[in-house]
Amino acid sequence: MAFQNLEYALRGDFIHHWLVAGPFTKPVAEVTGPSEENLVSGLSHPEDIADRATMRVGEFEGRWRYFRCLEDHRVDVTHHSARAEEGFLWAYTHLEFSQGGEGGLTIYSDVPVTVWWNGQWLGRTDNSAYRGQRIPVQLEHSNDLLVRMEWTSSGLYAHAMAVRLDLESSEGSAPEGIIRLKTQAKYPKRQQTLEEAFEKAYLESPISYRGTRIHLGWAEDAPADLRFAYQIQDAEERIYVEGSAEIHPEEKVDIGHPIRIFERPYRVVLRAPNREYYDMGLRYQAEIPLYILDNAYSDASKGDYSTRRKEALEDAVRRSPHLFAEIARLELGRVDEVDWKAVQQACEEVAPGVEGSELTFLGLLGMVKRYREKIDFPQAFTDRLSTVAFSFPYSDKEISGESYWAARQACAVLAGQLWPEGAFASGESGKSVRERGESSLLTLLREKGKRGFAEWGSDVALERWIVLLSHLVGLAENENLAELSAVLLDRILFSLALHQHRGVLALPAQNTSVWALKSGQLQAISGVQYLLWGMGVLQQHIMGVVSLACSEYEFPSFFADLAVRTEETILSREGHDENGKTAHLLMYRTPDYTLSSVQDYRPGDPGKAERVWQAILGSEAIVYTNHPASAYDDDAHRPGFWLGNGVLPRVAQYQNILFAAYRLPEDDWMPWTHAYFPVSEFDETRFEGGWAFARKGDGYLAITARQGIELIRHGKGAYRELRSHGVENMWICVLGRKADFQDFRGFQKKTLKGRLEWRDGLGVSFYAPIGDEISFGWEGDLLVNGVAQPLYGDYLIENRYCTAQQGAGMIDIQYEGMILRLNFE
Repeated sequence: MAFQNLEYALRGDFIHHWLVAGPFTKPVAEVTGPSEENLVSGLSHPEDIADRATMRVGEFEGRWRYFRCLEDHRVDVTHHSARAEEGFLWAYTHLEFSQGGEGGLTIYSDVPVTVWWNGQWLGRTDNSAYRGQRIPVQLEHSNDLLVRMEWTSSGLYAHAMAVRLDLESSEGSAPEGIIRLKTQAKYPKRQQTLEEAFEKAYLESPISYRGTRIHLGWAEDAPADLRFAYQIQDAEERIYVEGSAEIHPEEKVDIGHPIRIFERPYRVVLRAPNREYYDMGLRYQAEIPLYILDNAYSDASKGDYSTRRKEALEDAVRRSPHLFAEIARLELGRVDEVDWKAVQQACEEVAPGVEGSELTFLGLLGMVKRYREKIDFPQAFTDRLSTVAFSFPYSDKEISGESYWAARQACAVLAGQLWPEGAFASGESGKSVRERGESSLLTLLREKGKRGFAEWGSDVALERWIVLLSHLVGLAENENLAELSAVLLDRILFSLALHQHRGVLALPAQNTSVWALKSGQLQAISGVQYLLWGMGVLQQHIMGVVSLACSEYEFPSFFADLAVRTEETILSREGHDENGKTAHLLMYRTPDYTLSSVQDYRPGDPGKAERVWQAILGSEAIVYTNHPASAYDDDAHRPGFWLGNGVLPRVAQYQNILFAAYRLPEDDWMPWTHAYFPVSEFDETRFEGGWAFARKGDGYLAITARQGIELIRHGKGAYRELRSHGVENMWICVLGRKADFQDFRGFQKKTLKGRLEWRDGLGVSFYAPIGDEISFGWEGDLLVNGVAQPLYGDYLIENRYCTAQQGAGMIDIQYEGMILRLNFE
């Protein structure tokens, strides 16, 4: 076959254009590492490697495809597998230089990489190559580079590799170079035009409702009149909407549909029109994530608990096939409607015993325990569930989070109760498994009540705790365990009622998800908040909602009263023990905004999935900063583009004002920090004097950075990202409200009049709109009018309703003359 060539200038020292094949995966017994027998070099000759050409090596067969690296320079592999699997990915590129010389390839990867240069095997890096491993090479005029990534992983994982070239010709200078890749596309320049154009596309709002318009926009310098096609696909590549349009930078295209798309995550796929795509081989496409919700968000209390409970169960039912949808059917008395295939499938998903399956297993056990006297379960289901229960690894010490561990122990308790004489894989009887689970939980739950949670502020961890505790309250036969579970659930729901902004969880988080960062509607406990006090939204996260709705647990009624008292201003602190160190959380909530942070939390350390501060003016009007460690924005990348931090900042907050100081390595690949600033979600925005201002209702926000700010106007984050370049930087965020500043313009004027004095050592003095002089830096105290403010304390919880010190065995919550005592002794 005759091939055409895609040509790209070799800009900088990283290779950004590749042909890749894979990932190819196969199941293995356990996570170990790639086997030596798979280290073979039998691949197609370079002249046969082309975009969409067939690739065969050993037992693997697939097609090469074009891959363009993003800002992080990496060839990325993101995959999900319930079981451990061995995986491989090949990447190839062809480099041509004006003249030969000496050079080197530096390989960066978190997995082993095998390297071939001009057909010669150069070696294999090990897992430590993420810091860079250099291999010397001889540059010819024409060069072929082939690499293979190898890994063994399970669950949702991401691996990456980058290649950096260092070149020197015989004349002592770097030779000019190009990348040339073969393609089956008839018109490669047209493909490259589409490639560049799609980099300038963005969605006005990546989160929308069923039936509303979905606006696709373009950067001002996008090529006008270029025709393109679009599709809205789900994760299984099913197409719900498709069409075509022309690019007009000054206009937005409505790509939605009033009835065809409903609640779930999607992706907007941009590609060539059909004739070019199919007849001319222009197969390049770009993707933009999109999330559609069915139910409207409620930012004010709605209905009574009984009405909301029935609504929540009915909403869960329509999300079938899903185990907890079938549990909701049972709770509603619709036994004849239960989809037993979905229940059986849940059993199979649990069978491998991998992390993340605990809540499904707990749901299965709880379903049998709660309803077995009311219905006859299919024999095939109960037999399979008992087999799964006997082999489940309840004591797996490799579990990554304490909420996962606690859920496993809850499973042990219920499984031991259901099959007390059963022969479990550990060699124990069900009775012994149960007793060990009870003992572990009694110790752990007391510790959580006295010391807080290692996964502080996490919506996903909170859902796990709510599911497991609500099961134990009604189903644990050990009375002490059932009572302690109820007390800890009281503690969690009190904190949730206090630390929310009109249904949005308003605490910083030790870990969360990408969608929850950007939308309070997509937090894992938004449905729980709607069920308990009528603010939030019922959505895909139904496990916590259904578990509470089916549980015998009764939450104190005044929690709902507290939650809906949105007209109060509240300052609250919490301390949570995280591996022997305390995370100090601070929240300042007013009727119109909430600002929260974790104070001085591990500054300069590598991050993972933390949200160290956030300002909330509405369910989508959320602002925060981070240091991106990857160009990918999904839950597999921890840290990623918006999730977590490559390097954690030093954060301090004084009421409505926050400082975040960043000190990055000098050689950081992404030497900048940025703020999530969703322009379309505010009622009004303005950029003046180095500040970005925003208004939502009667809440106001201002944000700036020492190194300046730039509103990104192209790509997936267009009009949602403020970027500030520099490895040393300080961000300042100020919140205000109409009641304090009369109007939005008045807030802007006072903020702009507040003098900023930047000092050496990442220091700043800010004369704030409220009249105080506030100073902060990478080191030293937070000073307000020269007086040091405490960033730490021995508190477990401290607010107007409750004060308790770390390690306290009892917590008294006082509300309008009532006292609720939580006893963890």
